[in-house]
Amino acid sequence: MNFRGIIDMDKYEQIVKQFTDELEKVGITPLNQDVLVTVPVQSFKAFFSALPLIDALNKSGLKANLKTVRKPEETKEEKKRIEKMSEHGSITEDSFYEKYADRIGTDLITQMRDLGGAGAPMASSMFGGGKKVRVEEDESDKIYTLLTYVWELIDKYIEVCAGGSYDYEHEQKFGTIMNRLNPYFAEKNENPLESWARAPHIILDFDGDAFKSVRGSPEIILKIDSADSWVTLSNVEDDLEKVCFEIIRSGFNLPRGGDTLIILPNIPSEKRRKKPKEDYLQAYLQAYKLEDVSFKRGRIASILTLNTKEHPNDPADKVWSTIQAFWGLEFSKYVPQEPFKRYKIFSAVSGMRYKARLPHAICIFKGEGYFGKDIFGEIIGYPTPNLKTKWTSTLQLISKLKWYPQSSEDDREPLIRLGLQEILPISTFLRVCGIDYKNMRKRNESIKEVLEKAEKLEVTGQPIDGVATNLTVSLGRRELRKSDSEAIWPGMFANFPGGEVYFTPESLSGVFVSDEVISIDSSYVLESPLVIKIENGHYTEITGNQQILNILLTEKEKVKKRITHLEEKLALPNEVLQLYKDNLDRIGEFGIGTNLNAQLPSSYLIEAEKAGRTIHLALGSGYEPDRATLYHWDAVAGHHQKLTLTALTSDGNEIPILIEGEWSKELEEEET
Repeated sequence: MNFRGIIDMDKYEQIVKQFTDELEKVGITPLNQDVLVTVPVQSFKAFFSALPLIDALNKSGLKANLKTVRKPEETKEEKKRIEKMSEHGSITEDSFYEKYADRIGTDLITQMRDLGGAGAPMASSMFGGGKKVRVEEDESDKIYTLLTYVWELIDKYIEVCAGGSYDYEHEQKFGTIMNRLNPYFAEKNENPLESWARAPHIILDFDGDAFKSVRGSPEIILKIDSADSWVTLSNVEDDLEKVCFEIIRSGFNLPRGGDTLIILPNIPSEKRRKKPKEDYLQAYLQAYKLEDVSFKRGRIASILTLNTKEHPNDPADKVWSTIQAFWGLEFSKYVPQEPFKRYKIFSAVSGMRYKARLPHAICIFKGEGYFGKDIFGEIIGYPTPNLKTKWTSTLQLISKLKWYPQSSEDDREPLIRLGLQEILPISTFLRVCGIDYKNMRKRNESIKEVLEKAEKLEVTGQPIDGVATNLTVSLGRRELRKSDSEAIWPGMFANFPGGEVYFTPESLSGVFVSDEVISIDSSYVLESPLVIKIENGHYTEITGNQQILNILLTEKEKVKKRITHLEEKLALPNEVLQLYKDNLDRIGEFGIGTNLNAQLPSSYLIEAEKAGRTIHLALGSGYEPDRATLYHWDAVAGHHQKLTLTALTSDGNEIPILIEGEWSKELEEEET
């Protein structure tokens, strides 16, 4: 496969420079101004022309985001495609929906698209099964619809505050909501909601030929001929299409018309970026193809880019903060507490429940740094219905993963599937995600079955630079998990690529030598081993490369400041904050890599930890509610150590998993 010529970096930088020059001519004064660039979904020219523009805007001192948007006229075309599919019986076949209805555990389904007539037979099947269904028509991009509606309301609210008047009842109700919300922000010396949830200062829309301002002044028209010429997809398009289709179909199991929000990091500044810029650009190709394949296969997707932050206490971009706030408000409106009771009235009057609709899945590409805090979640929070605790993140609230400490107090159903990828070159992405998923999942299950019999694990390795891995791991009654690249129901989480069996140790002691990669705020290749001494489940000493040790120390201090910040803001109950403190020095995960296409050495944690016949530990947060804290840093022990991993049962039997770096005979048969 030819990966050369996919990205022309010289041409890309030339186009960024051209956009920068054009921005200077326009005379935009940054002054912390926010810019949103919108482009049509599935438009190669628009998307890849917008990426160097976003780069130029951020370099010019502005804060820019990119959003792919479905407009009503595009949705009509999309419906025609799905209607053609339904003619073949793939959508309207009642028997399919009867089976699907039986697998849904909740009695109330509040949303369903009716693209191509798919909703009618499914509704019929579910009504027959005693379930309640409302079928809705979806005419445009749900996320952008939410944003523009909120921005319009806030603009009018600000106008009223300046002496204007509202014309509609629901707008008056919104003013009441704002007046109820803002005292919470004032109490904590934070800016009011309308200062960060209002529309960006400038919105640039791609009209097929140029980027033109639809909000803000002065009037802006940016046109760079062949602005998308820096990228060529033809060499890898077929392979990308196959892999992306498998992620959408098998990874998320989305129904026809099901949608995915793809979140990408913008390219960090030169000062903060440690990974090659080309890695980001190639990851954008992968995201574009995920979006494109979704539509071709009767699903829906959109892309949102965000700026990463240096510190987890930094606020998220305004666009993402706004989305999270109103998703969270809508999901929390039945909580018997102000301001949510008041918001419930507004939601009913305004029809907000139809506008603040969630995607079926969210797929996040992880880069360097942090996406920032959920402003509303931290200042006001999203209480659980029993009022015993609250969430500070809408993303946590709607995914409701089992290992969040709030989940056990919240009886509401999770609403989204969550996927996580790392910024990877295309060659790596295709190799590690283009695998035989059936065999990988079979191998994971075989290892899980061995671990289910075990009480302890003994791990030893050959010395590297005079130090050797030697661990005793107690499993206890902790849940054994598999990374099968499946987030097929709401509340499930998946890595792409997948390929590991992992758990939160009850306890472990000994020495762990990481000689491949560690992920902190980014993935770092270990040029010399990192030696971690562990006692009763806590790491007590880490030695190794001084640069890595300095990064560990710096990022750990950020975590401590984050906990202190949450404490000062009264953002969480003391019980949750105490958990975060108690688990600061714990080992949160023990994992065994099973992906046979993942290779070492690798510069990327998500590949290295999945590589077959490796193991990894995570410093910090685990996958159990009582092991939560605010960081999770994986470190990988690789093939050079020729690891031996033995499961010890309670009756004294020994079951080998790895023997001097190779699978045991039983698992080797699985591999072949």
